[in-house]
Amino acid sequence: MRPRVSALVVALSLACLAAAARAADWVELTGEISSDSGAGWQSARLDLSPQEDFATGDQFQIKLGGDATVVLVRLLPKHASAGKKVGVVGGKREVPEDRVIRFQLEGARRQVKQISVHAGKKAWDEELGPDNGTVTIEWMRLNRAREGGP
Repeated sequence: MRPRVSALVVALSLACLAAAARAADWVELTGEISSDSGAGWQSARLDLSPQEDFATGDQFQIKLGGDATVVLVRLLPKHASAGKKVGVVGGKREVPEDRVIRFQLEGARRQVKQISVHAGKKAWDEELGPDNGTVTIEWMRLNRAREGGP
């Protein structure tokens, strides 16, 4: 019976170490956080300096403040205009109860200068809801995809 108990302890220890290693892979993205608004729209953004390249499979977590229930997330390329609907990732997203938006890139994004979250009643041509509120960014985390899989 003892060898089975020892094997179980070793297996559980390895599982805990693997989980801790995965958690350690998350890094906080840094830059200047700001916001902007206009008639019926509002956004919060993290300006990256220098710009970043993101790979297929990179994972993001964005902790939101504010009271918006629906948002759009955008990774704005270096030479794109902030006023145009360029670089939106996925489409409309409901803000979960813990207010952390989670997503994984399905394609590489090169020379990203800004990551923004859009709220309010409308973002470009997307209706987000007549009572949708505002959004702030508390933090952003990145877990880079590993070559060859997890």
